[in-house]
Amino acid sequence: MPFNLHVSLGNLDPVRERFEGFDARLRANLIRAVRHSALDVERRAKELVSGPVLRVRTGTLRRSISSRVEPFEGGVRGIISASAPYAATHELGLTLHIPEIRPVRAKALHFFISGGHTGYGAAEVFAMRARAHDVKMPERPFMRRALQEMAIQVRARIRQAVLDAAGAQP
Repeated sequence: MPFNLHVSLGNLDPVRERFEGFDARLRANLIRAVRHSALDVERRAKELVSGPVLRVRTGTLRRSISSRVEPFEGGVRGIISASAPYAATHELGLTLHIPEIRPVRAKALHFFISGGHTGYGAAEVFAMRARAHDVKMPERPFMRRALQEMAIQVRARIRQAVLDAAGAQP
């Protein structure tokens, strides 16, 4: 004997009303949440550049940090960027190879080495050449650190945007 199961859902109007316009509400809420989150991450990156990570000399790097929001098919993207030419060097670090240097117009090179032989001040150096060497600039992440520090708040804001679009209570 076949087994048949029949389920009836009665009146679906309240469910339909609750989710009517859900896509539009969700998109608007996500754009707002991502915009606020991007601004928060931008603000934190500027604080890090101004304080413990890098010391401000001219303010160019700090002024170059900006954020924007880009809606695209299926989602919203928040972009935080720094346009100063040396921003990536500070964020990611860099190793430079310095070739051998010889004097062109003088008989010797003249430069100062910080620290010197005495352990303080700068030692004055005269040399016929400077050997080739590498200079390693350490990474000083201000963008990644800002995002990492703000990750919990960003997730919470996006989660709340979805819940608000669905009309759910947290």
